[in-house]
Amino acid sequence: HGGPVSTLDLGGTWLDYADVANLGPGMTTASLRSILAGDITIPRRPFVSSGYEDWRAVIKEMPTSPEDPTITSYKLICWKSGKAWKHGAPRSATPFPSGAHWHLMLYDTIRDPDDFVPLDQSRPDVIAELLPLLPEGWCR
Repeated sequence: HGGPVSTLDLGGTWLDYADVANLGPGMTTASLRSILAGDITIPRRPFVSSGYEDWRAVIKEMPTSPEDPTITSYKLICWKSGKAWKHGAPRSATPFPSGAHWHLMLYDTIRDPDDFVPLDQSRPDVIAELLPLLPEGWCR
């Protein structure tokens, strides 16, 4: 199976095997049951989203840039408040803007798997593409 998969999908898979039809509000998990059963006809998941408390993230495979069609994987993180800002944020995160309600961070997870090089200032085009994939009310 190619494409984004989240460890959170394990929970969705277990719930599927337990015949739980209604997931909790805001859950973004998907079941891997059909993939485990060998069904490769299911379309690839276009992106993965996840979150906890004051942050949400979306990860999507897409071309590196308009000039470079090589596929990479970008991760957009939205931090909703400055409370406990550095707790859990990547070490390279740019400072939380004073007076802001949220902060965006962007990373290339293929070329920079440890989130050392923030791209939020240099790649507004990627942010513009990923921002609508965040849950309603997050960073918009």
